[in-house]
Amino acid sequence: MNSQDILLALQNGKISIDEAERILAGKIKGATSVNEEENLEDKEKLELDFSEELNPKRLGSPVFQERYNCKWSYYAGSMYRGISSEELVITMGKANLLSFFGSAGFGPEELEEHIKNIQSALGEGKPYGMCLISNLDNSKKEIEQVELFVRYNIPVIEAAAYSAVTAPLVYCRIKVYTVRESVLFCRVELLGNAPILKLHNCFYLLLLRKL
Repeated sequence: MNSQDILLALQNGKISIDEAERILAGKIKGATSVNEEENLEDKEKLELDFSEELNPKRLGSPVFQERYNCKWSYYAGSMYRGISSEELVITMGKANLLSFFGSAGFGPEELEEHIKNIQSALGEGKPYGMCLISNLDNSKKEIEQVELFVRYNIPVIEAAAYSAVTAPLVYCRIKVYTVRESVLFCRVELLGNAPILKLHNCFYLLLLRKL
């Protein structure tokens, strides 16, 4: 099993990170046991080559890691009515990985309790977010969720199932902001899922950090 096979197995979920590390450790041991007198410097270089090649920090954009305050350029969630659960969001947040609670489908009172539980468990500075799902049939429900997210300073919002940029979506982006040197900086990060191509430019303007 070469390094590419290991990477593919990781991506497909066939092996865990711990299993990949054990396989790599075995490859390194096998490569170095042929000649026990091999130079230590060469052994260290071999270990570095394998670890750097499969280091998740190197996969994806470092801008993603900086913007969303997470150690890897991946996120999990969010699905519907807690399918992406409190436990998942808390566990990933404590590991400095981004995930979104499955907040779609909850009423304001139910959702507020979930937000409180997650924030209480994670504290300040850990990555997590909530899902904001488009509701063209009932914009009141959409704005109720947005107001809840703004009130509790949710750091990242996943905008899902949008076919157009709505007023509640704009509101949640610009409601919480700071001003530095006469420039307005949005403090709420939006991660937009654009299902149709024409939305990309709209989302791009909405996702700008400086307005």
